[in-house]
Amino acid sequence: MKECAYCNRCFDDALTVCPKDNQPLMETLAGSCIVDAKYQLESCIGRGGMGAVYRAKHIHLNRPFAIKTVLPEFASRDPQAKERFLQEAQAAAAIQHPNVVAITDFGVTGNKLFYYVMEYIEGNSLGDILRKEGAMAPERAYKVFKQVLAGIGAAHRLHMVHRDLKPSNIMLTTLANLQDDFKILIPLTDEPEEKKNTDNEIAKVVDFGLARFVKTAVNRSSELQEGGLVGSPFYMSPEQCEEASNVDERSDIYSLGVILFHMLTGEVPFKGSSLTAVLSAHLLKSPPSLRSIKPEIPEKLEKVVLKTLAKKPDLRYQNISEFAEDFDVAMSIYATPEGQKLNVSVQTVPPSCEIYIDDEFRGRTGPEGRLVVKGLKAGSHKARITLKGYLDWEQAFTGGAGDFNLSATLQRKEDIALAASAKLQNRTSTSTRRLPEARTEGADSVY
Repeated sequence: MKECAYCNRCFDDALTVCPKDNQPLMETLAGSCIVDAKYQLESCIGRGGMGAVYRAKHIHLNRPFAIKTVLPEFASRDPQAKERFLQEAQAAAAIQHPNVVAITDFGVTGNKLFYYVMEYIEGNSLGDILRKEGAMAPERAYKVFKQVLAGIGAAHRLHMVHRDLKPSNIMLTTLANLQDDFKILIPLTDEPEEKKNTDNEIAKVVDFGLARFVKTAVNRSSELQEGGLVGSPFYMSPEQCEEASNVDERSDIYSLGVILFHMLTGEVPFKGSSLTAVLSAHLLKSPPSLRSIKPEIPEKLEKVVLKTLAKKPDLRYQNISEFAEDFDVAMSIYATPEGQKLNVSVQTVPPSCEIYIDDEFRGRTGPEGRLVVKGLKAGSHKARITLKGYLDWEQAFTGGAGDFNLSATLQRKEDIALAASAKLQNRTSTSTRRLPEARTEGADSVY
């Protein structure tokens, strides 16, 4: 089979030039575009170190699917590769959950092409979104990550560990793109920001089972032993960095913590100029404070994320349920239903003041002295506004759903001290002036 490097469409070996783009074709897979006499590969929609993902059409059902292939070199030297691949794919196919991309078929062709078939869903990967947009708004991060936890939790209950969790393995789509029964996610054309609607996003986790199969294949291949680390270094747990053979659910929890850190701050906690540097950081370095990157992140939420990133598995959350419960509590300020939300517009003099609502830091007012705190629960709250060199400003307020305005003018400590000093001097001066008059009156009365 050949592919066009320009449009990524697939063609039979007989062609040498793409009929659409007139570009030379490259041979990518042995055999034709037809897989197991059922699926016709139409175009490549993703490629990685393990293999590639193709948009395909079921020949008999005339329906779209996505097919992921595994490069033959990962299994060519392992006599048990076929049996293990089928076992792993069968186990992954048993995960039936709306937040996990369903595996609908799998197999090994006569020319040893390992493949499995997935839903075809229009959307974008979380990795693409983070690269393009940076840190997510907390409200959006809460909605997306809660679904990811639900999907991973369903897999863990079946004793399935993902082993390669990363933003590119989390896909986001919308209800509008789930009209058909079977649909994997491919990049959509860019829409203007004002047209994007993230309220109804659906998260789906992909690639269950494949990482374990590839890791075993790598370990059994003498040529691939060196440099054969399987996984995504920025999101790997310390035990994976040491190539532990029996990682459990807590390894996934660590990877989820790294993903959540990335979603909230726009950065990964551990960086390095080389693979060795990144792995060493996972093993030896403490993660940075989220609040040092994004001060508005609630302290409770930071504690939850940092617990997932503990070096020792015993110090992390022991299961997804524990993680999800604390995550819900820490993110509760972002989980208020739209009809009950209170948005507080704060105006300060001077600008650049720190705003605390119910003792949680919510940001700083800008150069014009304004900040809008969104998503509070309607009801009673306490505001505290601080700025170095000024007295704190505090006020309790009650607001219903909708908008509420707070205006604060802070007093400089130096001005207050000067005013107090001037007042004291004025009193002293007045007393001094009056004292001789009193004595004169007294003297006159004596004589």
